[in-house]
Amino acid sequence: MKEFYQLRTKQIVLSSFAASLMGWTCPVMANAAYADGITMTQQNGIVKGVVKDAKGEPIIGATIKVKNATNATVTDLNGNFTLSNVSHGTLLISYVGYLNKEVEFRSGQTLNITLAEDTKALEEVVVVGYGTQKKANLTGSVAAVNFNDVANIPVANTSTMLQGRLPGVVLQTNGAQAGHDDPEIRVRGVGTLGSGSKNNPMVLIDGIESSISQMSELAADDIESVSVLKDAASAAIYGVRAANGVILVTTKRGADQKPSITYSGSVAIQEATVLPDFVNSYEWAKMYNECQPGKAYTDDMLQIIKDGSDPDHFANTNWAKEMFRTAIMHQHHLSVSGGNQTTRYMISAQFMDQDGILKNTGNRRYNFRSNIDTKLGIVKLGLNLAGSRQDVEEPVTSVTGEGLMRYLTWFTRPTVPVTYANGYYGCVDGNSNIGASVFKNPIEDLNYGRKTNQHHRFDGKVFAEVDIIKGLTFRSSLAYKYYNNEVSTYSPRSAAKYNAEGEILNPAGTQHPRRLQLDREELHQREYPHL
Repeated sequence: MKEFYQLRTKQIVLSSFAASLMGWTCPVMANAAYADGITMTQQNGIVKGVVKDAKGEPIIGATIKVKNATNATVTDLNGNFTLSNVSHGTLLISYVGYLNKEVEFRSGQTLNITLAEDTKALEEVVVVGYGTQKKANLTGSVAAVNFNDVANIPVANTSTMLQGRLPGVVLQTNGAQAGHDDPEIRVRGVGTLGSGSKNNPMVLIDGIESSISQMSELAADDIESVSVLKDAASAAIYGVRAANGVILVTTKRGADQKPSITYSGSVAIQEATVLPDFVNSYEWAKMYNECQPGKAYTDDMLQIIKDGSDPDHFANTNWAKEMFRTAIMHQHHLSVSGGNQTTRYMISAQFMDQDGILKNTGNRRYNFRSNIDTKLGIVKLGLNLAGSRQDVEEPVTSVTGEGLMRYLTWFTRPTVPVTYANGYYGCVDGNSNIGASVFKNPIEDLNYGRKTNQHHRFDGKVFAEVDIIKGLTFRSSLAYKYYNNEVSTYSPRSAAKYNAEGEILNPAGTQHPRRLQLDREELHQREYPHL
């Protein structure tokens, strides 16, 4: 009887008779020898290769990865690479500035791989100075964001969309009040002595010098791209104004196409992500007794606070939750663009309505923009018109500084209710040893009077461009800017203070701001003597 297999050094030889009995259909293997039977050569599990560019130069640091596996490596100084523990599959080769490539392999092979340059990325145009330049020709440090990729993010402040998308550019928001949330933008850190606006970069919108607040009011759907010039070489054209970097904003323009109407809208829900976590009224009263034993809450008072049986005199108020809310924001954008070989246009309008997460705050904005280009022979004419109106609603009492947030953290007590059952705002609890002068009710100040901040902007630009000879163009521009800020405030006299029984504690209009300041200082020293 013929043997089923034979062992010859590192080879296993199967006879055709044995293979037919076992029903095998063997694939053709590399380095396999076929004679009377099927010979399978042991695989070494290694694939080698070299990666070069179109000119034959080795590519250093190219990434070599096995598709659908974790095996990966990079090329060395000569463009060589080695992958072990592999049998067969597909290699993914990638490198910055080159097109990705896939190559089939089997172990034991030595591959010679050539990558092609990504000419599309090198030909991409970015804004530099008052013109444009291809990325391949850049010598300065320039970063760019294409707003087509991020315009659908529902934000009220367009500047915040740059956060995390530009290397070397850091945005820091110091507040979230609707209409007052412009971030600080720092390009490669602080470059000027001082603080605030002294370290802001220079901002140009379609070649017109602007500000961060004006960039924040732009409709994201109107922006084509944002470029940031980060070093002296790229920003040299602007002189000393470019000491902290330059942000160049380019808006969309018409194209040679049929009229196109585009609508985009969004609805978002906003809420405070982190609020102060205060103790409840019972724990607060016990801690107060430790600090102020002479004005302590009695055991009977503590029991009432714990039971919650008398909310008019001993409440359990979470002032942070009373001040903040879940708010709605919605915005709508409509644009019309098109043109032909001689005239192109883009006209847009936007409406944004944002309720602030702090009660009685809000931000409502109307925008319009019109970019028109026409060409008459060698002369190109252009007209840019843009305007906005922004209505910011806010309380008369400031939110930051010595305002409402300071009231919340320093001058409230959880034992005092927001309002008594009789409708008056709370100012004292059932402990007669603590007067009304050391308490501030932030909800009362939120509803105290009204204040509206209106911003009106208009920007106009007309330019003419003449092609003198090929490669030489003369361009002249004239711009006009208008900005007006109107603040309307209604501030009634100080309201009277009442207790839960409706008894007047302080008559209306007798509270003097200086006296209130003294009360704050005395309270600070009395309740926090270690500060």
